[in-house]
Amino acid sequence: MTTGQAVANRINKLLKERNMTRYALGKKMGIDNSTVYSLAEGKTNTVRLDTVFIISDALDITIQEFFADPIFNKDSLQY
Repeated sequence: MTTGQAVANRINKLLKERNMTRYALGKKMGIDNSTVYSLAEGKTNTVRLDTVFIISDALDITIQEFFADPIFNKDSLQY
């Protein structure tokens, strides 16, 4: 799995836990909806760290909480 796919899976899991839509996440992040959809669909192989900070902030979690998921174990990711 690529980093982008792992981030997409994590975003979708967190949105589901919060009963939040991608649209609402985009509004909180202050970015275009198409960008959120691209991220949540795993359409990119890599995601910038500052983007993950913005996502985490919009979800009211720390970046450590964002990455605290087994999906980010090094054995799960392709580099």
